[in-house]
Amino acid sequence: MAKLLRSMRRTVRDQLESDRTRTKNLSFTNWILVFVILLSMVLYTVETEHEFRTSQAGTFGLLNDMVLWIFGAEFVLRIWSAGADA
Repeated sequence: MAKLLRSMRRTVRDQLESDRTRTKNLSFTNWILVFVILLSMVLYTVETEHEFRTSQAGTFGLLNDMVLWIFGAEFVLRIWSAGADA
């Protein structure tokens, strides 16, 4: 069980830390995070428009909550996988 857990931590760490991988490209997980960052920027920009803010308030709230949970999960996974080589 300990070996499986250690292997999972290494896999998560390798996905989140691009400098740990053998290639210089971003991992699939990092590409998803880049997309979420760009989506968050677009949402923030569009949300400042009064017409969208009033008519789509529930949608923006839901999308902002999803972005928050994604970044929260990323943070927790980074902490959990930080000591993978220890």
